[in-house]
Amino acid sequence: MEVSAPNDVKIYNLSKGRSIPEWLGSKKAQKLKRQHPEMRRSIQLLQDFGMPIVCDTVGVSPDKQYIVTTGTYKPRMRCYDVNELSMKFERCFDSEAVKFRFLSDDYSKLVFLQSDRNLEFHVQHGKYYKLRVPRFGRDLLYHHGNCDLYVAGDGPEIFRINLEQGRFLRSLLSETAGGFDCLALNPRHGLLAAGAGTVELWDPRRTPRRVGSLPSESGTTALAFRNSVELGVGTRSGAVLLYDLRSDKPFLRKEHQYDLPIHSLGFVDEAAAGLVYSADAKVLKLWRADSGAPFTAIEPPAEVRAAARFPESGLILLALEAPETGVYYLPELGAAPSWCSFLDSLTEELEETDEVSVYDDYRFTTPRELNSLGLSHVVGTNLVYPYMHGYFIDIRLYKRASQLADPFAYQRYRREKIQAKIEEVRENRVKLKKLPRVNKLMALRYLRERKLVREKKGKKDEEMGGVKEDVESLTPVTDARFAALFSNPDLEVDPDSEDYKRANPRGDRGKFKFTEADKQSEFYEVSDDGSEESKKPRENVSKLTENLNRVSKATNRTRGKSVDTKTVTESRQNTTKFYELKPGEDFSSFVGGSSKEEVGVALGDRVAGKRLPRMRKQMGDCEFTVAVEPSPKQRRLKDDEVKHRKERKVLGRRAGPILKDLRGQGRFR
Repeated sequence: MEVSAPNDVKIYNLSKGRSIPEWLGSKKAQKLKRQHPEMRRSIQLLQDFGMPIVCDTVGVSPDKQYIVTTGTYKPRMRCYDVNELSMKFERCFDSEAVKFRFLSDDYSKLVFLQSDRNLEFHVQHGKYYKLRVPRFGRDLLYHHGNCDLYVAGDGPEIFRINLEQGRFLRSLLSETAGGFDCLALNPRHGLLAAGAGTVELWDPRRTPRRVGSLPSESGTTALAFRNSVELGVGTRSGAVLLYDLRSDKPFLRKEHQYDLPIHSLGFVDEAAAGLVYSADAKVLKLWRADSGAPFTAIEPPAEVRAAARFPESGLILLALEAPETGVYYLPELGAAPSWCSFLDSLTEELEETDEVSVYDDYRFTTPRELNSLGLSHVVGTNLVYPYMHGYFIDIRLYKRASQLADPFAYQRYRREKIQAKIEEVRENRVKLKKLPRVNKLMALRYLRERKLVREKKGKKDEEMGGVKEDVESLTPVTDARFAALFSNPDLEVDPDSEDYKRANPRGDRGKFKFTEADKQSEFYEVSDDGSEESKKPRENVSKLTENLNRVSKATNRTRGKSVDTKTVTESRQNTTKFYELKPGEDFSSFVGGSSKEEVGVALGDRVAGKRLPRMRKQMGDCEFTVAVEPSPKQRRLKDDEVKHRKERKVLGRRAGPILKDLRGQGRFR
């Protein structure tokens, strides 16, 4: 048994695996199971469920007690009793069966349409009657309401045979020259649909007549009614059209993408959203009837001849161009039938054990990998199986070839495991918080913003009388998604670049200063404890200290004061602190920058100590700023405007006294 999950829908292939003969002894059977693991996982749902060469059609009786299949070679039919889980009987034909239909609820009455223009009727004890039709048939249909058997063939007529009267009735004539490929009958109101170049609709009551037609793109190959008004049409180009009989335009179209004729079509209304299953020679697809969204798909290893669903269950039967008949179980499509209810418990156990169930004895390899293993010469043999863009190879052969191609693979794997264990132990150690080497200023800004948020959150919790919460707001520094921004040098932001200045014309360097806490994270203070590490910086400043002492002595001597040299030296050493850059750190990102007042001011303005009006213009990727000196005329006009405002201010009369008098006299009348 194989388990696959396309589109997260579990599909159990019950026909996969070898079967053990019944006549084999118990000891030999156990030995055979040990030698072949696929036999231990195989499930034989029905005994000898298949055909010697090819299976052509498959169907389920209306009472859901029997399954009938037809195939070759020789042409034959087989009937299986689901209650006994075995084949009930087998009968052979003179020619291959194209289609068959149940005339009763069980296997007691059957009719087979054969490839030599014969209709062969079977009853419970065997073959009952054989009838020849005028043309080669393609499909047949039985109407239980009036006992009419309809046969469609390669001609423009649909033959009618009344089984109650035992004779041919007037045929349904059409203008279609190529003949009909499929027939469908609506069980609610008895409307007959016939598929050809178009879909023709007939009323099969006392006087059969054509009542309408629906357009089809490239010929109709499959038909199925969902309810009284909805009809599914499968086309020759591999598309499925859903029609409302009240309109001649389809309300939904679904493509199979294989350009192969659709030969089987049906509806699953027991599902929650309503599903449609359609099959061509390559795949059987299940999709939603309301939106066309894919539900899942079954892609068997052989060509699909016909498909049928066991009513009110999740069991799907496929007639394949192979000796085995495909049996697939989908728990999400429905429960298992009563005669194989053990499938539900079996699938639940498989989900709990979580075993590798799809190609667990094989490994998928690409042609490049196969060439690197030195196995390119086995392509075309039975040692590899081509699949899609690569090959499936036996896992034992793959392991043996890998050991020969790379003999040191185990040592490399062992080193990687040891390194992973070491890294796992290192994660438990205490980590020091420090700024990254790339984009330090950006990281400092985000960390300070995060600190402010945490402080505000803590104050708010204290005011509410609650317990303080550990606010771990994500920032680009702490978020793993942005780790490359602070580790990859190629992503470092250059504040001196033209693009950065255009995006930030006012700059942001002045907003954040390099504080004492930042110094402690990037530097360590040079200690004065007499150690070897502290002697180096002291030697570097010893000459400077001696010069300062010498100057201080001369100054005090002129003033008539005597100062202790040791006291001066200690005071200067106590007030002066030296910092040394830690190894591997870069201080260039914090050096330089301007104050808040000088940000955005040109260098000439800084030197002159004044700011001139500027004109800024952008062309392409370039931007330039020009300081414009006012002309004499502009200065004269500006001075005249200032003078005029002063005169108006002096000569202007205030309206306060006038309004006061008016208020005393009352309102205007």
